[in-house]
Amino acid sequence: MTPPRREPTPEILDAMRDLPDAEVARRFGVARATVQRWRHTYGIPNPYNARVRGIPHLPPPPAGDRIGVGPVPLAVPLPPPRGEREVESAVLLMSDLHYGKRTRSFDRAVLVSRLQALVPRLARLHELLSHAYVLDELVVCILGDVNDGSEIYPSQPHHQDVTDPLRQAWELADVLAGWLLAVQRTWGRVRVECVAGNHGRSGRRVAESASWDVAAYHYLALRLSGSGIPVHYAQEGLDPFLRVVTVRGHRYVLYHGHGIRMYQSIPWYGLAQRVLRWRAILGEFAALCCGHFHTYGEMEIAGTRVLLTGTPVTDDDWVLQALGGRNSNRWHLFGVGDSRPITWQFALDLV
Repeated sequence: MTPPRREPTPEILDAMRDLPDAEVARRFGVARATVQRWRHTYGIPNPYNARVRGIPHLPPPPAGDRIGVGPVPLAVPLPPPRGEREVESAVLLMSDLHYGKRTRSFDRAVLVSRLQALVPRLARLHELLSHAYVLDELVVCILGDVNDGSEIYPSQPHHQDVTDPLRQAWELADVLAGWLLAVQRTWGRVRVECVAGNHGRSGRRVAESASWDVAAYHYLALRLSGSGIPVHYAQEGLDPFLRVVTVRGHRYVLYHGHGIRMYQSIPWYGLAQRVLRWRAILGEFAALCCGHFHTYGEMEIAGTRVLLTGTPVTDDDWVLQALGGRNSNRWHLFGVGDSRPITWQFALDLV
């Protein structure tokens, strides 16, 4: 007797409206052919069908933009804001894009599509938050490992779809420039603060500034020149891995995280020690913001917040082998007021 065909649950149908076939198949443990059959049966189109050379694109941009996005319609129109609203800034912590990396469910095209999916979500959050706050700036903090790099480990080329780190940096700068211009149309004032990661290094015996992450930031600054979006990163003679940035008078330490010692594969003990020591050297700061561990989390050390932000990479074995866990596909988004360094927070799911 032939077993009955599996039918999709409401949760699967919802996922099919937002995710490509490969992602739905991975999440729910079904074959891609099954997902395609469900799309045909229930009339749900694949949202990521429009591709050019394997890389999806946003709608045609206005003049001067590389990647554009049109007005984002709201499902339910909101009433006009009432009363006085506090002026605040927003901070987005991005990290570990690993452009050029390839896994079972991740490559350049998937990274671009996941970045694009954030544009309307960030627009919706801006619309919602604008009823309580006047958001005068979005600070995008990029915490390193934006390129997958080269010669980081012996078998790395077998896990990449782009092996040339110069090409990684050049292409990624183009992708990020278009993405930031799309975000700027909703948020208005945007600035970018960057640190490098360990995957950007071009060799163990070269200057720290000889980093493909730094090269990507330099290309990004060139692409955004004249756009009103400044890109700040360590110039010659400064530490590319550790920077202190100020938002509304509050100080935040940006550090990729690769120099943090782990105890029993847990980074929190090393982070706690580093916060206490850096406070003695760098002075008081509101939060330490890190990537590197492909983990999303938060803790507080003697009044100082520690924010770990995740990665858009999926099915990466590094976290499983090094930490005994799974990738956290979330980034931090939080508000900053004049009197408080963190006023509200969102965990932005990337997958």
